[in-house]
Amino acid sequence: MVKSKNTCAHNNTQKAHANGIKKAKSNKKISTRGMDPKFLRNQKFAKKYNGTKRVQKDE
Repeated sequence: MVKSKNTCAHNNTQKAHANGIKKAKSNKKISTRGMDPKFLRNQKFAKKYNGTKRVQKDE
């Protein structure tokens, strides 16, 4: 009867590090589905005018 091989992670960890252990990818865009509509409307205008001054017409 053949002896069963004891499992060891020695070679597996070397292979994993050779390829580089990477972090799990995260989604950059968060879904806005189900969010408060008032908040989303305000967020839209905040993004639109972020860092820019609105020009007022002189009448």
